[in-house]
Amino acid sequence: MLLPENGGEHLLQDLNIPFPEVIFDRYPHELSGGMRQRVQ
Repeated sequence: MLLPENGGEHLLQDLNIPFPEVIFDRYPHELSGGMRQRVQ
């Protein structure tokens, strides 16, 4: 899922994912199971 960088971090904040600026640059397999469920 590709998101514009300036809007993507706000989306991750809305999903209560900590440190969205770090998470945004990770690949899906690098996220924990709980984080993947929140994004799906």
